[in-house]
Parts: sequence; C-alpha cells; structure tokens
Amino acid sequence: MRAWAVLTNTRRSRIAGLLVSGALLLSAGSVLPAQAAPAGSSTGRLDVALLQQIDSLNPFTGISAPAQQIFGLTYDRLTDYRTTDNVPVPGLAESWQTSPDGRTWTFTIRRGVQWSDGQPLTAADIAFTYTTIMKQPTSVNAALVEAFTAVTAPADDTLVIKTSAPTPTMLSLDIPIVPEHVWRTRDPMGELPAGTGTVGSGPFRLVEARPGEQYRLERRAGHWRGTPGPAEVVLRHYTNSDAAAQALRTGEVDVVGNLTPAQFEALAREPAVATNEARGTRFTHLGFNPGAARADGTPIGDGNPALRDPRVRAAIEQAVDRRTLVDRVLLGHGDPGLAYFPPTYQPWAWTPATPSRPFDPVAAGRLLDEAGLRRGADGRRPLTLRLFAPAERVHYGQSATFIREWLAAIGVTVMVTTMADTKLGQRVRAGRYDMFLGGWILDPDPAFLLSVQTCAARPDAAGNGTTDAFTCNPRWDDLYRRQSHELDTERRVALVRQMQQSLYETAALVPLYYPAVLEAYRRDHFQGLTRRPAASGSLVGAWSYVTATPVVPEAGAPRGHGALAGVGIAVAVLLGAAAFLVHRRRASRHLRE
Repeated sequence: MRAWAVLTNTRRSRIAGLLVSGALLLSAGSVLPAQAAPAGSSTGRLDVALLQQIDSLNPFTGISAPAQQIFGLTYDRLTDYRTTDNVPVPGLAESWQTSPDGRTWTFTIRRGVQWSDGQPLTAADIAFTYTTIMKQPTSVNAALVEAFTAVTAPADDTLVIKTSAPTPTMLSLDIPIVPEHVWRTRDPMGELPAGTGTVGSGPFRLVEARPGEQYRLERRAGHWRGTPGPAEVVLRHYTNSDAAAQALRTGEVDVVGNLTPAQFEALAREPAVATNEARGTRFTHLGFNPGAARADGTPIGDGNPALRDPRVRAAIEQAVDRRTLVDRVLLGHGDPGLAYFPPTYQPWAWTPATPSRPFDPVAAGRLLDEAGLRRGADGRRPLTLRLFAPAERVHYGQSATFIREWLAAIGVTVMVTTMADTKLGQRVRAGRYDMFLGGWILDPDPAFLLSVQTCAARPDAAGNGTTDAFTCNPRWDDLYRRQSHELDTERRVALVRQMQQSLYETAALVPLYYPAVLEAYRRDHFQGLTRRPAASGSLVGAWSYVTATPVVPEAGAPRGHGALAGVGIAVAVLLGAAAFLVHRRRASRHLRE
C-alpha cells in the first residue's frame, strides 16, 4: 500500500529548543492520573489521525493503507494472522484440511456469524466473494485467487476451493469477505452508490463517511471475537503531519502514524504520549516509466522514451546517494535501500553480495554518455524528466529535492511536482509520468508485492490495475508462477530471491530506503494497542484498534477529548513557532551540507 516524513537537521536551534522546552513544561502539569477500564467497558472513542486520502471504500478496488484499515474493522477474512508473529490462525474458518495432491482445500466455517444488517453469514458468501474476484483480473486481490479453478459451498458451514496446482498462500488470503445479498447486484469494480452504507461482518460498522474529513465506525455487539475495547473508532483526516501531531498533543486524537523524525522525537518527551518505532515493515522507492502499457500490451501515457534504456535508469540510480537520504531526510530512522525487500524481511529478502550500482556520479555520467545523452555546451544533457511525489508525507518532497539536485549535477533536468496520493495513483496508472516516489507496506507473505510487478498487474482499459511501475518481464512472470505453486518453503524462498535479483539486474526501480514507521498515541486515553509483529511491528492498524482499552481517569479527574484544550493551545503556539524557525533555518542549509 502506498506510503511518507520530513527533512530536518539533527542540530536544534537554541531558540527552538527553548520554545519546545517551554511547551513541554506546560504540558507536563496536565497529565491526569488514570487506570485501565474494566474488561468489556463500553466507554471510549478511539480517534485516529489519517494523513492519506482513502482511495475507495470498495473492498474489490481499495488499495490505500487507510482503506485497508476500514476493511480490517468492518469485514472478516477466511483466516487471520497472529499478531505476535504473523502466523496464520483461524478467522471465519475454524479449521481446514487439504487433499493428498494439495489441490483441494475444505474449510469449516463458523456458525452463528451475522452481517451488520442481521442476515446470517454462510460459506456461500465466501464463495461469492472469491468467485467475483476470479472474474475480475484487475481486482486488487486478483493475484491471490489466480490459481483457483472453482469455489463452492456445499453446506452453510463448508467451503471447498479447488486450485490448478498446489498453492502455498491458501492460509494467507487477506481478502475481505462481502455479503452476496448486497453485492450480487453491484458492479464489483465500480464505486459504491452515493449514500450506500457498508454491510460487513467485522467487529465495527461504518456509520459515517465524509471523504477528506472523517470516517466513523461503531462497535458491533456480539461479534464472534468478543467485544473489542473502544465503543467507536473515528478516522480523522489531516492535511499534514504537523496538524496531526498537534492534535495528538491537545488530545484531539489518540493515535498518529507516519510522523516526521522531529515530531517523533518531540512527542517522545511528552509524559502523556507513548511512541513506537516500527522497523522493517515498509520500503520507499523511485519508480520509472519504462514504457507504460495496458495488460493487453496497448501503449499508454506520455513517459520519456529515454527511460526505456536500462543504462539511463542505472545512471539515475548511481546519481542518488541513499545514505544521505537516510541521514538527512529520515534522521537515521531507517536504512538505505538496495533490493526490493528490506534485509529484515526474512526469510524472503535478497541482497546482492556486492552492489553493482553504488553512488557514483562519475560512473552515472559515463552511462548517460554511452546512451547518447552527452552534455551540451551549457553542461546540460538533452534529458528532462518529470518527478511526481505524494504531498501528504513530507519526506517524499524532501527526497525529491535531493534527487533533483543530484541529477542536475550530472546534467539531467528534473521538474518536481507534489500532489495528493490518490491523484498520483491515477496519474501513474495512466502512464502520465516519467518518475515517481512511492512506497509499500509489507504483508506477512510476499505474494501480493510480487504480483504488482507482473505483466498482468498492468491496468485494463478502465484504468483498473495494481501495477507498481509497469514492469513486464517474462522471466519475472515465470518465476512468479513457479513460486505461486511451490509448497516447499526453502525452494519457494529461493525462487522469490531470484525474482528480486532479476528486478535488480534490470534497474526497474530504485529502492531508496527502508523507513522506520514513527507512531505515537495518548497513553492517558488508551492502552493495549498491539504491535504486529510484536517484536518490531506497527501499532497503527485494525488489528491494534480492536485491542485498545479505554483508560478511566481516577475519581474526580476530568478526562475526554479536548480536556487539555487550554494547555494544548499554548503548546501548539510554542511548538508551531519552534517548527517554523527550525524549518526556515534548515531549508536554507540542507542542500549545502
């Protein structure tokens, strides 16, 4: 899912430090004594800050991270992941068994599960969901059912899936199950009709949707998992992380993710706030337009044809100093990119023993010379490229600035444009770009992120597709098919690593860095938020919200959103002034250091 942070210098200005200190002193006196609410308490509304627009509330097409949060709260899956270690565990399916040849899976479905409109959920609903996706090759989850030949429900509590070959991802089908009685008359690839509510079987029900403002979900009584902590979850949209961080300080929201390093470090000093740094769960890359085309091969878009030459793409990679991006943009909260997956993503990750394209502007210039793009009398080469970056997370724009300057140093002109993530996604799928900055959140199983680089992931005539950057390599597709049917884990890992090596050798994209996910929440409002995986994972997600337990203030102590408003205003003014001064100082210096 598309992913974000900010360029700041590790040195603090003296004035900014004094202002931040003053703000912290003001906030320190406002911390309220509290205790955990009793189990099953009906109190508490969990407010979560969103920095990214929701692309769609249609579970067949929505791919953005916040859309997945809503799907995780409102729909169930066939199986789930254990939060401690991402091992598959029962979901709607209580148990399962396979045939001796591994091509037939029989699942026993829970009885007594109901949709939010009161209708019973049966195996027929699951069969309908999977069969619908099988008929829509550009659905967001099409790759997960690619091997399915038939899905049937011989009884209300029995689901049978037949596959063309043994499939290792049968217990990792991260697909929201939808009600047949609602969706049988809908276009699965269209937008939901205006005013249409969502009907799901998850622990929460979406009761309010105001795009660009907020999405409100109410807890459903009697869910088969038990009663989750908060009575409501409200996802509130903020235009930037500064506003979201301020909202956390004032108690307007309870959870914020995708913080900048400076915000994260400041919030870590607030007594009422707990922070979390998740590592190895995401990657950020520079994508190219290698010659955009639809899934049927029809050329589309307006990409610069020079990028079809792997020497040009390799030259751009060698002009980018990834260590500087980690040090100057992420302030050390991350690691330099090299291969498709971060080295911590085990056992799947592959890393070249010796990088063949290290940072080397001189070598980059030679590659461009070989490609016929020599410097003119003015030092410029006949190559101008457009670079698009998401506007919601500051680190994208800061990285784009560095990339523009580095490419200018080797004679390449780059024009940078930032825009909303949803608009950028539409532009990329239409092939109307030269380069873009983007990122993905890693799933426990790599199948989906491998699928976005296949030829079949390219869009159809309607623009539906999951392609990352229009890669289409027969060798990749062959390896993808083989790993999709390999049940032996060691052999499948070897195939997945070969795929990453193939992507690296063609310079199809530039992995820039593996950013840490910087998150914070109000410990005086909620406790029990769950990291996934437990050792180093993120706590911003549906799996965490359902375990959040409201905190009840001690007798006589007021508690609630906005209870710290007076102090919050003072904090916001002081921290806002500090951030402004620091930003102004750094903005004039970072390209020279």
